[in-house]
Amino acid sequence: MKIKRYMPLAAAIDMIINNRICLLNPDGWPDKNDIGFISKFISLRNVEAVRAICFTYAAETYHHWSVYGQSDGVCVTFDFEKMIEFFQDEEFFWGFVEYYPNSKIRPEKLGPRDLCFTKRWAYKDEKEFRIMWSSSRPFDGPKYVNFEHNCISSIQFSPWTYDAICKSLKDIFLKCLKGGEGVRIEKSKITYHGEWLDILKSVDEMDFDFLFEGDQTYRDPFPKRKTSIRRSK
Repeated sequence: MKIKRYMPLAAAIDMIINNRICLLNPDGWPDKNDIGFISKFISLRNVEAVRAICFTYAAETYHHWSVYGQSDGVCVTFDFEKMIEFFQDEEFFWGFVEYYPNSKIRPEKLGPRDLCFTKRWAYKDEKEFRIMWSSSRPFDGPKYVNFEHNCISSIQFSPWTYDAICKSLKDIFLKCLKGGEGVRIEKSKITYHGEWLDILKSVDEMDFDFLFEGDQTYRDPFPKRKTSIRRSK
């Protein structure tokens, strides 16, 4: 199984150079619903500190880049089985986030840890996997966990990163990767994909007259859709 982490470029450089994964304080998250549920976990379990890192098991999407990858973002894909071996201490716990409509959630069935993996239905497309760390002692700053590069499958640069910069970054990452031979490093093609644009070559050769009749009204080849447009003259 593969899981992805979208992150700013600076965070990716720190992770690769220092062989460490960074878990952050959820207090800084923009989703106040999430913060509320995790705060309740802290209260119920009487812990002093919580840190978290979020991944997705979804295929690459424009949404993930625009929200989490930013203009200079990086997406790192991990081999789940290899990566999770570095989070075996008892202070770590992890799981796949469950998504619920307001009308379907049953608070009485949620245990304290479940609160850390429960989100509103509106977030379901994120397909999130989350690693949590909690401590009974006060703790400042991020929680760093050392890992090995052999659990990285690929590294993608933001589709908005200039090609020349991508080349330089690729050279830097290749020099820093240890035990990560075979890691695919490339720029995302989500906003410019050659194979997708090649479809237009076939469109140029197609005859669309069969879609129209003498009254110049468009005949939808998919009759279940309610579509009615006029053909421009």
